[in-house]
Amino acid sequence: MARSGQKRHFLTLGQMARANHMTEKSLRFYQQKGLLEPELVDDETGFRYYGILQSTKIDLINQLQLIGMSLEEIRQLSDDASIEALRAKALEQREVLAQKRKELELADLTAATMVAECDGYLNHPILNEVIFEALPPRWRLEFELPPIEEISMYLDQATDSDRWEWVIRYVKNRIIENGWPISLLRNVGYVAPVEALGDENLWSHRAFIKVAPEYGECFEHAKPFPSGTHLVLYVDQGYGENGDALDRERFQQILAYAAERGLEVSDDPFCESLCRFPRLFHQNYEALCRYCVPVRAKN
Repeated sequence: MARSGQKRHFLTLGQMARANHMTEKSLRFYQQKGLLEPELVDDETGFRYYGILQSTKIDLINQLQLIGMSLEEIRQLSDDASIEALRAKALEQREVLAQKRKELELADLTAATMVAECDGYLNHPILNEVIFEALPPRWRLEFELPPIEEISMYLDQATDSDRWEWVIRYVKNRIIENGWPISLLRNVGYVAPVEALGDENLWSHRAFIKVAPEYGECFEHAKPFPSGTHLVLYVDQGYGENGDALDRERFQQILAYAAERGLEVSDDPFCESLCRFPRLFHQNYEALCRYCVPVRAKN
C-alpha cells in the first residue's frame, strides 16, 4: 500500500500487457467490452495508463473464462460486484461443467466404440461358418416394431435393405424422443422370436441397440442379452445382390448345425450388427454381423 503522499506509478498499455503476459489488443478489447477501464487516459494523446493493482481483475477474468464464462457474463457479474453473485455463478458453472464432463465421457465412449468396430472388422473371426462362442453378459434396449408399412415409405419399390434402413430410422426417432444419447445408434440389431424363425421377415418384430451403464438414465430400461453358449455365424454381407434379406437361410443353417449335435434353442435368437460402415467410404455398406442362437443340450 502506498504511504500517504507517495506518488502513484502508472503503467503504459504495453507495460501492463507485458506484466500480465497478454497482448495490447486484449487489453483494448477488455476496455471495449466494459471489463477493465484504464485508471487514466491522456486527453491529448489518448494514451492509456493502468495501476498494477488492476492486474487482480485480469486474474479473475482469466479464472472465470477458465470455468467457461463468456466475457459478457463476466461483465454482468462485474456490474453486480458482490461476493454472493460470484459464488452463485461459480456454483452454476460447476453444474455446466458436470454436464460437459458427461458429454465428453459419452463422446470418448463413442470414439472407443468406433475403434473397436474397426478392429473387429479388420480382424474378424471366420466367416460364413457356424461356430460355438461363449458370449459375456451384456445389455440392450428393445423396441417393439409396428408393421413395416407404417414406418417405410415407397414400400412397393423397397428392397429388404431399404426396409431395414427404415427400421433404423424408427429406432433413431425413439432415441431422440426419449432424450437418450444419439451415440446409442451405433449398431441396430434385432431379436428373432423362436416362433418366427421360419418367417421371411423375421427381422421385423423387435429391434435393439446395445447399451451400458455409462449411457445414464436409459440404462434403467435395459434388459440382458442371453449369455453363455451360443452358436454363431459371422457374415460381412448383410444382403443378397438385389438387396434381399438372407436372414432366414442363415438361421436355418445354424439350427441344422444344432440339430446334428443334439442341441436345442434355449432363448430367442438375435442378429447383432458389430460394425456398419456408411457410404462415406464405399458405394455400398461394409458390415460385420453376427447371427446368434443360444443353445443347450437336449434333455
